[in-house]
Order: sequence, then structure tokens, then C-alpha cells
Amino acid sequence: MYQKLLVAVDESERALKALQQAVGLADILAAKVVAIYVLRPGDFQDPAEKGLSKEALEQKRLEKQVFLQEKLLQKIEEEMPGVLARIEFVTRVGRNTAKIIVGFADENGCDLIVLGSRNLPGASSLIMRSVTNDVLGLGKNVLVVR
Repeated sequence: MYQKLLVAVDESERALKALQQAVGLADILAAKVVAIYVLRPGDFQDPAEKGLSKEALEQKRLEKQVFLQEKLLQKIEEEMPGVLARIEFVTRVGRNTAKIIVGFADENGCDLIVLGSRNLPGASSLIMRSVTNDVLGLGKNVLVVR
């Protein structure tokens, strides 16, 4: 059925729960799991960077990206020991997280996207946009974990 699962991860408990579910499902299906961590350019902004050369700015942003990625990997390993050896982990940077996730899934032959979802009550869920809602709107096979 599904051979390659893509799960979006970040530091949130809901994302870690989605990763746990994706790994469990992959075990049942003998499928591969790819975890994608999408950083937004705003995650790198620092007022102290004004006046830096383009090269220095790029170096600082790369260092920040590596720092954030390592911090997440450490949290995943603490929460789910050994799971990193069983998955592929990728990081992407961009403004539209949903499009990055769906684009990666398309380009890499992922059959199912697994996402964590916030449990927002009634009207709140209609007003607040989320990556999960945006991915669902793009018409892919999606498993939403609450």
C-alpha cells in the first residue's frame, strides 16, 4: 500500500507524536520513513546581523540552521531512542511550509504525509490557519495525528 511515508517534524509534542505514529505504521507496512524539518527564514533573523557582509550573514544563518536541526535531533533521540537510525532526516528552508512539504513528497515519491494537528476548539480551528490545513487543501494522501 504505502512504501514511503513523509512526516513533518518540529519541536512540538504533536509533531513527535506524528513521528512515532509514522514509524509504527512503517513497521507494519515495511515502509520507509522520511522526516522533514522546515525552517522559515524568520527563524534566522537576528537584529545583530545588520551590517554584516552577505557571506558573513549566510554563514551565521547556516550556523543557526545547524544549531536548530541538532537541537531537534537531540530532542527526538531523547523522546524516541534509536529512531533516528531508522529514518531519513531532511531539513528545508522556505516561507510556505505546506508547499515545501507537498513539493518534497511529490519529488521524492512519498505515498503518505503524516502530520500532527493541534486540537483547536470549534471556531478557533476555522479562524487559525495551520500547516496541516494547508497540506490537506493541496489534495495529497494525509494522515493527521492528534
